[in-house]
Amino acid sequence: MNSLPQKKIFISYSWSTHDHEDWVLSLAHQLMGDGVEVVLDKWDLKEGQDKFHFMETMVTSLDIDKVLMICDKKYAEKADIRVGGVGTETQIITSQVYNQVKQEKFIPVVAEVDENGNAFLPTYLKSLIYVDLSSEASYALEYEKLLRNIYNRPSVSKPKIGKAPSYLLEDSPITYKTTALLRVMDSQLDKFPARVNLFVKDFLAEFDKNLLDFSIESPAETFLELGEQIMDKLTQYQLLRDDYLHFIDRLFRDDRNFDVTIIIRFFECLPMHLSPREEGYRQWKTTTFDHFKLINHELFIYTIAIALKHDNLRILEELLLTKYFFKEGRSDRTEQFSYDYLRNHFDYLDQYYKKLTGRNYDNVHADVLMSRVPQFLQKQELVTGDLFCYHIGQLHDIDWFPITYGYNSRNRGDFEFFNRLVSKRHFAKVKTLLGVENVNEFKAKMSALDAKGADRGYSNYRGRIPAICHYINSDDVISQI
Repeated sequence: MNSLPQKKIFISYSWSTHDHEDWVLSLAHQLMGDGVEVVLDKWDLKEGQDKFHFMETMVTSLDIDKVLMICDKKYAEKADIRVGGVGTETQIITSQVYNQVKQEKFIPVVAEVDENGNAFLPTYLKSLIYVDLSSEASYALEYEKLLRNIYNRPSVSKPKIGKAPSYLLEDSPITYKTTALLRVMDSQLDKFPARVNLFVKDFLAEFDKNLLDFSIESPAETFLELGEQIMDKLTQYQLLRDDYLHFIDRLFRDDRNFDVTIIIRFFECLPMHLSPREEGYRQWKTTTFDHFKLINHELFIYTIAIALKHDNLRILEELLLTKYFFKEGRSDRTEQFSYDYLRNHFDYLDQYYKKLTGRNYDNVHADVLMSRVPQFLQKQELVTGDLFCYHIGQLHDIDWFPITYGYNSRNRGDFEFFNRLVSKRHFAKVKTLLGVENVNEFKAKMSALDAKGADRGYSNYRGRIPAICHYINSDDVISQI
């Protein structure tokens, strides 16, 4: 076991009363018991020795790590008028304190306070931080502070300095307030957890405002030129999108019991980007805004995928089972829809993308989504989120087509959320999301879906979209519950 280096201290005090001398002697014994070698006149100053020389030697000696100045009323008075041994030590110590760098060698230790609780300190020590051993109630804590000071083992240490954040080296300047909000997110929510809803509102409002920058003001007439414009906008948008993904990931990981309604309202406003939101548009083209179909679709899939990754059932239930009141443009009129309203076919990019890559695709929209997955997330997570929207939609008569299903890298029978339905505890947790009250209702839904058969996927793709029965047999659920 590692041990601390030996420390040696000198105690300076006033012979005020017998009780005070006993108190000092008791402190010296306690320090000796804790491994500190104490130099004290009671046992180190012998008959025939020069006491003033002894004091000067102890105060100035390099072998003495600390000098404890035990401050009571008498000590303060003698030090201020330079009387007796205390006065001699004071003359030495003051020159040490004011003329040398290592002032921390001298530790005032308060043994007595006045009727107002103010420490008795010599004038020249009043600016120094002291240890207060005058109260029995706080003696143990203050003694530990003294001991830690002697051994140079503070209870709170200064952390090692780190490296400058890597984002300072990036060539591209930070242009979005969402990035700044993201960087203070954890500290702000840790300090002020009650403000979580305000923080979420501020972030999403800022994100929504920044989306306005990605419309195409002068859309090209040909699909090839328009496709290039769209790809440029989507590339520029990725930095802002990644801020959103980081934000959602942190928010869902810890949950923090925020109001999910805020995110629902955010999704309800997304279709407003499919038409002008600002004044001054008398005539406008659909192609100016149509690529927001892809943006809105992508945001929703990622949001579900991240909630699923963190097993956040509360958020999944809220986002997948609610009815959304969607708005479009500047109209106040709203209509009620399920989440599948955010899944729109988008094909303005097809010609350009196929020419750019030199390949044909069953669904360009899907490949663009898969090609844009950020490094801090996995492509399979996006596919799983898309399939989850589809499966929950099947159970609730919601029409969601999982366009990324063809990129599924897992075994067709591997889907943890549904595989775990053999667990009674898991079934009880997720039955609301499944839209059932009990196993028999779930069995009936499974039978109906099984009779319907797997949905056809892409015409050129070799497999159909997997159904829930690929992941678990309803009889397996029954046998375990």
